[in-house]
Amino acid sequence: MNDTTPALRIGRWEWVALLAILLTAAFLRFYRLDAIPPGLTHDEADFVYDAITVYDGARPLYIATAGYQAEPFMHYASALVMALVGPNHIAVRLTSALFGVLLVGLIFTWTRMAFGPPVALTTAAFIAIGYWAVATSRFAIRAEPTASIATLAAIFFWLAMELPGAPVARQKWWNVIWWISFTLAMAASIYVYEAPRVTWVVYPAFYILLTITHPHLLHRHRWQLAVALGIAALLALPLLTHPMAWNRVGHLTGPLEAARSGSFGPLLQNVLTVLGMFTFRGDPFVTYNIPGRPVFDPLTGILFGVGIALCLWHWRRPAAVFGVLWLLAGTGPAMLSELHSATLRAIVAQPVAYLFPGIALAEGIAWVVRRRQSWASVLMLVALAAVLIGGGWLTYHDYFIRWGQSPDTRGTYFSDLYRALEYIDAHPTDSPTVISAAFPTLPHD
Repeated sequence: MNDTTPALRIGRWEWVALLAILLTAAFLRFYRLDAIPPGLTHDEADFVYDAITVYDGARPLYIATAGYQAEPFMHYASALVMALVGPNHIAVRLTSALFGVLLVGLIFTWTRMAFGPPVALTTAAFIAIGYWAVATSRFAIRAEPTASIATLAAIFFWLAMELPGAPVARQKWWNVIWWISFTLAMAASIYVYEAPRVTWVVYPAFYILLTITHPHLLHRHRWQLAVALGIAALLALPLLTHPMAWNRVGHLTGPLEAARSGSFGPLLQNVLTVLGMFTFRGDPFVTYNIPGRPVFDPLTGILFGVGIALCLWHWRRPAAVFGVLWLLAGTGPAMLSELHSATLRAIVAQPVAYLFPGIALAEGIAWVVRRRQSWASVLMLVALAAVLIGGGWLTYHDYFIRWGQSPDTRGTYFSDLYRALEYIDAHPTDSPTVISAAFPTLPHD
């Protein structure tokens, strides 16, 4: 994990490579967005309805007009996109896709500071083509901005704490700006999704570890983090004290409730099961995933394991240990509930999950280059091309063909009802029209 290896600095090609990565990410997120997913789930239909109420002028603090109650950030963001493309579900999917592309740039920014340009490029390439990252950025629901805002908070935190790799501010007021930005990002995350109510613990945990391993890094920032988190909590208080704010959370913490009663078996089993989602067995819920498909394919899964091992080996390096803590905290909401729907509940871990294969690949390239200096100028670019083309094709096949055309997926997304409504829209009539789902007595139909 030597991010200063001169042979791996690709200089003027870095920004060309980043542009190629971003274009690949944009293609996988915007391509056929009107057709895949092939319809709408009941959650998406509820969400789009609520987003349109915001577009039409409603200004709720907490959305509770249809379906499950929800944090409002994504509704307002979707309403802004609706101003450009109209009040429909495509606007909400476009909003998710935009945040999905933004996430690639944000994780590149953080990893470039924390690990250097080679790791930043490999990490950005993996998240650009990663099945998990692509899938969540195409749903018409509220979860997607969570990952981007979590990464934005990490960037501001790195800058504010002046941690290794962060540019040193020449004027003190820049440091104040970074702390204010971190505070606002943390508060904003609470208004996006439920998961950040748990995942914020990564920052105090990291701070406590720094007091042991790198106390000299804290000499200028002994109290700012506590103040920032306290102010963020106050800013989030209006939502957290809403009568409905904790209504659904109580239904998702069964293992934690069992542990409070002295039975730790369900919680331990859940922790192990959720950690296995990256390489062994993933989310079984067809709405969000090919049932059981792990986050990584076998090769990338090996790189993921190697990357974690490298970070643990270099645990005294702030960036390495922060990455591991981020992964654990980000998967925490899924650990406290279940693997079912972990695709969404563990979304704060999504950005950093792709860091570990990025670290392993960059370190492998550095190892080769140290022995074959003549390969230094091209090996990184060849590796990035292989990830984007090979990994991109695998994700394309799994998402657009295996999942997108699956009968189970089409049933879950009410494709038949969706097409019937499309036909009615295209053939207006003054006569009464009766429509029905295939199984109208089922709860969500």
